[in-house]
Amino acid sequence: MCDLGLQTLHLRKPGWSRDKYAAYIEQIQPNNRRRVVLHDWHELASTLHLKGIHYTERNRPAAPIQHHPPLTISTACHSLQQLAAGFGAVDYVLLSPIFDSISKEGYKAAYPEPDALKQAVRSAGVPVIALGGVGPSNLQFACDLGFAGVAVLGAVWQAVDPVQAFVAIARACQEPD
Repeated sequence: MCDLGLQTLHLRKPGWSRDKYAAYIEQIQPNNRRRVVLHDWHELASTLHLKGIHYTERNRPAAPIQHHPPLTISTACHSLQQLAAGFGAVDYVLLSPIFDSISKEGYKAAYPEPDALKQAVRSAGVPVIALGGVGPSNLQFACDLGFAGVAVLGAVWQAVDPVQAFVAIARACQEPD
């Protein structure tokens, strides 16, 4: 997928040990490691020359996040109130669930008022990435809401052919408005 345009891969493997994370990452070609963002074992990001680190709600510091050059820093939030509050020196925020989840049954879209969502995204002061139920059919709507990008999970990893699903999403992202 890196050869087909994948910009960032968020690596989240709950319960994996530090050694298992490191062994997995070492299987990734060195030039593609610069696309990997870690959700756990953040110290590996520098030693393995990765793109960055991600703070989940579980591991986000209570104090404002400090920047860690040259790593990118991201975090996630699940409400417009959290988004408005800010998190410190982050490069981008994942906001979810924007649409009904594909990978989590019963995890419904949390933002029924598109105008309020659009205003919150545009006034966040940091790029906001749409997460939750994102697929080819709703990419344009995410763009219309002002999101800086999209993150996909179920649309790719639950597809019969994940690579082909990724290609379809990448093509949809490149299509003119």
